[in-house]
Amino acid sequence: MRAMCSECRHEFADPSVRQPCPSCGATRREVLVSLKGTMTFGGGIAAKQRRQGWPGFLRRLVSRDKVSKSGRPAREVLDIDRTDPNMTLKRHHVEEFAEDGWKVVHDEKESYPAKHRPPAP
Repeated sequence: MRAMCSECRHEFADPSVRQPCPSCGATRREVLVSLKGTMTFGGGIAAKQRRQGWPGFLRRLVSRDKVSKSGRPAREVLDIDRTDPNMTLKRHHVEEFAEDGWKVVHDEKESYPAKHRPPAP
């Protein structure tokens, strides 16, 4: 951390001392702080399919990059399919990057009876 006078740019030896600048007498400071870190950016996409006159969605698909609990890059896909008037299908698939490539760490496929749906046209 560094501190300098906002008026004359005099750099102070101890940034925590709050005294007037010895060069110009000003009391305003600029404090410079350096931070180091790593940022990871990922992407994703989400889509919903709807039908006119149908409440809610027919199908929802979410695909995204994320960081796993173990700190590794991961890819996730969540697909909820309500196109069948009697059944909801859910697929949740997660892959995690390891030294030897992408590995499936979660692959869930489930079906549920439909709730609160109008009959198919």
